[in-house]
Amino acid sequence: MSTDDIDPYHFRANMSASMTLAYDMRRTDMNFALGARLFKQLKEIGPNYLGDFYPLTEYTPAMDAWMAWQYDRPETGIGMVQAFRRDGNTDTMHTYRLHGLDPIAQYLVTDVDSFTPVTISGKALLEDGLIITIPQAPGAAVITYHRLQKNLDEQLENKCAWSV
Repeated sequence: MSTDDIDPYHFRANMSASMTLAYDMRRTDMNFALGARLFKQLKEIGPNYLGDFYPLTEYTPAMDAWMAWQYDRPETGIGMVQAFRRDGNTDTMHTYRLHGLDPIAQYLVTDVDSFTPVTISGKALLEDGLIITIPQAPGAAVITYHRLQKNLDEQLENKCAWSV
């Protein structure tokens, strides 16, 4: 990856299971604190790149489009959505229906920039979709989710089939 400065859009456009950074570390005018924060996010979400891949938009090189995709690890109930609002797009939000989730489960959904988790049902994420807001263009968002464990009563109820 090589750009003149560190910015979330270009950094996230290059995020993958393997990434090489090509910043001139001798420069004093670069936002290395932002780079460290973005790299920390990459380390946290990196295992998701090995999950199931779902494109949430069709590919287009158009500069007025949104692009988004989802990685889901069904064995862990963890995944993420990456969304990009390109430079020429005027819509600050978009909704995407997710894939591969458990419709009866609850998911803790977190924007990695705002750190404000919300709980959303799998059914809502599958049917109504996930609303993603990106105020600036170009801009990028990474939204993580993980399936919450059922409470103990529900777990026991599902494991025990008592008959009289």
